[in-house]
Amino acid sequence: MSALAQDRQPRSSRRASLTTVPSGPAVLGRTPFLVILATFLVAGMVGVLLLNTTLQSRAFEVRKLQRQANEVSYLRADLESKARHLATNEELARRATEIGMVPNPYPVYVVLPSGEVRGVPKPVQGNEMPLVNYKSPAEVAAARQAAVSPAPVPEPVAPAEPGDGVAAAQGPQ
Repeated sequence: MSALAQDRQPRSSRRASLTTVPSGPAVLGRTPFLVILATFLVAGMVGVLLLNTTLQSRAFEVRKLQRQANEVSYLRADLESKARHLATNEELARRATEIGMVPNPYPVYVVLPSGEVRGVPKPVQGNEMPLVNYKSPAEVAAARQAAVSPAPVPEPVAPAEPGDGVAAAQGPQ
């Protein structure tokens, strides 16, 4: 058919072949969109607040543990210092003297792999080294006390008078 022939057809028949176009997708209104947006915003703020609170409590815990670590470190350093002091030659000699030990000028050596003894073992009497003075801490403290406090001065005795019973008992001089 030609275009002229179509124009001659009644318009009512042409409309019957037309269909309606479906309307577009449903669009949310402004209010539901704002409610969803506010919900996401509140949920984000609550999440950030919980995260911040958790991190802050962890920071307090870290500070507390660092303080404890510092205290333990100072205690360890103090104990190491005391151990080094107790291991010095002077301290070992002092403690050995306290329990009555004296140095042995006649050393004897033991060879460990074979157990061989080199030297002649001799008992020590304590007077082998006369220039070395061995005093216990109690003796050293007593000597210091005696050096600090003056010796008591005897009181002068009054001369006896004649007729005194003491002078008669002594007899003629």
